[in-house]
Amino acid sequence: MGLARHLNTHAEAASAGPVQPAATPAEWIDRMTAAYRSGPIVEHIEFEGVIPAGQRADAWLRVDAGSDDDASPRVARLRLDASRAIIWAQGDRVVFAHADNPVAFAERVVAGGFGGGLIREVPQSPLPQLGLALTDTSGAPRWDPRRVRWNSASTQNDFVTLEGMLDQQRVALNLDAATARLVSFELTVAQDQTLKATVTRLAAEDPQTWPIALTGRTKVASPAELRALPRPIEPGQAAPPLGLMTRDLSGWSLVENLAQAAKAGRGQSGAIGALVLVGGSSDPAQVGLSLRAARGAARLARELDAQLAQGLPQTPKLLVRMVGVLELAEVSRERIAALEAQWRAANPIKGEAGKDAMPELLWTSGGIETLRQLAPAQSVALVLIDDRQVLRGVLTLEGRLLDEAAIAEELRTMLREPVATPGEKPALNKAGEK
Repeated sequence: MGLARHLNTHAEAASAGPVQPAATPAEWIDRMTAAYRSGPIVEHIEFEGVIPAGQRADAWLRVDAGSDDDASPRVARLRLDASRAIIWAQGDRVVFAHADNPVAFAERVVAGGFGGGLIREVPQSPLPQLGLALTDTSGAPRWDPRRVRWNSASTQNDFVTLEGMLDQQRVALNLDAATARLVSFELTVAQDQTLKATVTRLAAEDPQTWPIALTGRTKVASPAELRALPRPIEPGQAAPPLGLMTRDLSGWSLVENLAQAAKAGRGQSGAIGALVLVGGSSDPAQVGLSLRAARGAARLARELDAQLAQGLPQTPKLLVRMVGVLELAEVSRERIAALEAQWRAANPIKGEAGKDAMPELLWTSGGIETLRQLAPAQSVALVLIDDRQVLRGVLTLEGRLLDEAAIAEELRTMLREPVATPGEKPALNKAGEK
C-alpha cells in the first residue's frame, strides 16, 4: 500500500525546487524537529524485518505539537493506532483502547503532560519522529534522533540519509530533503535484527477528530486488560445465515451471486462477498463509517479486477454490498425506503461518481444480534464471506480512524491469510499453538 502513495507524495515534494542541504546531521535534526512541530502531522508507517515472515505491521501516527500562537492556539496531542491498539494523549492524560473492544478503556494521568513525562506512558514504539514533535531532550523516548550519535549525512536525488549509533545499535534515517520529513528508517533493535519502516505522509484531519470516544466504555485498571471481545463466530467457521433481501423484500442469495461473480471474473480463486453491515438504528457517524468502509472495499475490488484482467493467479473476485441490519418487527418497504434515502443523502460523493462510492443496498431481518455474532458490541462492521459460506475475516470500524486506503489494505491482508474450512483444525505454529 505504502510504496506507490509514498513515491507519489515525495515526488511532488521533491519537485518543489532545488534543495540546499544542511551541512551536518545536527542541522538536519533541527530541521526535522521544526517540520514535526509545524502543525498537525499524519503518517502511515509500514514495518518489516523483525516480524513473522510473510506478515506485516502497520501504525498510523497522528501528532500535533501544539502552538502558543494567540491567534490560533493549539494543544499538543497524540493519536497512535498500531495493530489493534489505540492510544490517545492530550493534556495530562493518555487513554488506551482496543480496536476489537469498544466497551472498555484504560488511562494514565501524568502531571505536566508531555513536558512532565507523559510520553513515557506510551509504549515505546520505534517511531523516531514522536519525541521530536512532543518533548525536549530530557523527556525524549528511546528512539529519539536527538539521542543518536550521528556519523554522517549524505544527499542523493533530493533525499538525505543520516547514519549513526544509539547504544551500539545502528540507526539510519532517510528524509525528504525538501520537507525534512521521514521517508523511511532502519533500526537495529536486538541481537543484530534490523527493523525497517516505510513512512507515507497523509493528509491531516482536524485534530478534534482524534480523541477516543469514551461514551459507553468502562474503565479498566490497566491497558493489559484490554483484549478483543470473544466472537461467537470466528474466521474459518461457517457464517451465520443472513437472509438477505432487496428493497422490495425479494430474496437475494449470496451463494448464487458469488457464483455469478466468480464466473464473470474468470479467475481460479472464486468470489468473496465484502458485506458492510450497519445497524438500522445507527447514528450519522456510524453511517459515515459504513460508507467509508464500502468505498475502501470498492477500491480493493477495482484493484483485484485489474489483476484478474491481467490473468494473475490466486486473485478472487470481490463483490461489495452494504447491508442494513433490521429487527424483524421493523422490516417494511416504508422503513427500508426511509433508511435508504437517509444513507444516500449522507454519501459525500454525489452524482454519477457516487454510484461507485455507495454500492447496492441489501437488507437483513437478522437483527443486531446477528451482527454481534460477528463483531461483538459493534453497530458497524465489514465482513468477508466466501463462496463456501465460510467467514474469511471481520474488520471492525468503530473508534478507528481508517481511511479508504487503510480499509482496502486491511481487507487485502485478510484475503492473504489461509482459512481452514469448517471442520478442519486450525494450522499450528512452530510452538504448537493455534
